[in-house]
Amino acid sequence: MDNDDDDMSSSLRRLEELLVLITKSTHNRYIALDEEVDEESVKQWFYQLIEDFKMTTSGLDYQARAKGHTYIVPQFFKLLQECFLTHNWQGAVKILQALAYEPKGTSQTIWKAGMEVMYSNAKENDAFISQLFRQLKLFKDLHAEDVILEYVMYLLQQGRVSDAAAASRLKDKRKSSFDRTVNLPSHPPFVYKAYKGLVYYIEWLQLKHSMQGKETEGEMWQSSSQANYDEMKIVHHAKKAIKLMDDVCDQPGVWDTFIVKLTQMKEEIEGKDAALSVLTRYRDQNPDNPNSHRYIYDFYVKHGASDEDKIGCLKGLVKRDPSNPLILKLCNLLNECHSVGSLLFNLLDYCNWQHKLTPWKKFRKYLQHIYSSKLTLNISVVEDCWRERESWWPAYHFILKSGGCADQADTAVLCEKAACAAFLMGKDNTFTAEVMKSLDEAYQKKLVDMLKTLDDS
Repeated sequence: MDNDDDDMSSSLRRLEELLVLITKSTHNRYIALDEEVDEESVKQWFYQLIEDFKMTTSGLDYQARAKGHTYIVPQFFKLLQECFLTHNWQGAVKILQALAYEPKGTSQTIWKAGMEVMYSNAKENDAFISQLFRQLKLFKDLHAEDVILEYVMYLLQQGRVSDAAAASRLKDKRKSSFDRTVNLPSHPPFVYKAYKGLVYYIEWLQLKHSMQGKETEGEMWQSSSQANYDEMKIVHHAKKAIKLMDDVCDQPGVWDTFIVKLTQMKEEIEGKDAALSVLTRYRDQNPDNPNSHRYIYDFYVKHGASDEDKIGCLKGLVKRDPSNPLILKLCNLLNECHSVGSLLFNLLDYCNWQHKLTPWKKFRKYLQHIYSSKLTLNISVVEDCWRERESWWPAYHFILKSGGCADQADTAVLCEKAACAAFLMGKDNTFTAEVMKSLDEAYQKKLVDMLKTLDDS
């Protein structure tokens, strides 16, 4: 029983100190920090504090039989919230420092709020950041890997790569300490490995740039043994990064950040086939991620792959992202294929292409070509696509703004749209006629030339 009373007195003392730090005016109302107090004084202070909170905080259910800081700590969380809302970082730091000595039920708040302080006021609170990290990684109700990962990302943001590298490898050095964590980690093991690999990747880049800098500056005086050592160190870091990141290729999820870097290292260390294997594995595991297809397309372009390979890759992309700019590349590769019409219709359904010259010009040229060449299958596809849209495309695309065009770029788009409208709705449609009247003589001539195909068909 005495131990419980001691714990209660100690907890109340810390909470009182915390309250004094945040609300200076309480010095006269509560027990002084340096005053020796007996049990009765503590109780009196405690109940007075509860009454104050009752008066200032609504909607709280106080239970008379509750003990210790369970009455008070939620209120300090509110004070902490207020500190963040008002950017009172110093006040937040003081609250967190006090709460760190009462981790039961507060660890998550200490951790997350502490990280917010890090990113908001890093320079001023750098010493606190290190202290917080050392305390948090020993808390039993936090998983050490989560704490380390957060700290590593902070250090990388600050450009402290060597410190981040040391922190990312800390678990292996102090395994006995971290084994005390009891909660399940927030992420599967491969995620932590991948982030450790990311640190190795950054070190690899730095070593590469350092060596390239020496070569550029003509520092050829270094011995061949030193050059060989530097090269081995570069390869070592790349291989470590590759080994740690490789598992993400076979995991469902969006791991684009790692895949791009893994591909870069694989190509440089193991060759382009190994790099393509990474991208293929990632796409096969995550086919609904548009980037998994785009990365392969970019790789094919870089290495001069066949049009057939590029088309196959872009067809996979268009199913997941029909408004992607690469659809225009696919249309160029498909040339006269009848599916080009539906691809362009689907692309122009999206508002981000509504006033862009390139897709409308491409669409107009395609319509001119298929009608002048009398490509019946292509025309049939276009007519089917138009039937699905004729109830809403005119109001969506084929409307002339009051006041005419703002600039020459708008006028060019308007001409292309007017031509497309003529192919889809007939040459005498209202929109095309209104556009013709609004144009100057030069643009009228251009529009007339665009519509000659209709006269000939």
